[in-house]
Amino acid sequence: MVALHLPIGEESGFRGFVDLVKMKAVTLAGNKPAEADIPGDLAERVKEYREKLVEAAAETDDDLLAKYLEEGSLGEAEMLKALRAGITQGKLMPVVCAAASKSIGVHALLDLIVDELPSPAERA
Repeated sequence: MVALHLPIGEESGFRGFVDLVKMKAVTLAGNKPAEADIPGDLAERVKEYREKLVEAAAETDDDLLAKYLEEGSLGEAEMLKALRAGITQGKLMPVVCAAASKSIGVHALLDLIVDELPSPAERA
């Protein structure tokens, strides 16, 4: 499993999430998701989970892993392509934050399903 989001707040205080791919916080602004800077109190945790996400993406492809080991990072497009490949092959299971009752993370979950999860035609 690999976290794509980290929650901002807990239980009844859940008010958004940090997108670890885009490195932006997402909260609700008038019933619509709005991007913002990552809250300072989550900076260390975000850094830790972002590193785990990049490593998981890099491990899906030997060339990408070599690039990651040399440069220490991956671009967003490379990471998304690697995550999609890992999810399609069943090597990675994405984990996201959402609360349907508050309409938080629902758009991001639907985007993940449409953009990154394999279609039935791609599966055996």
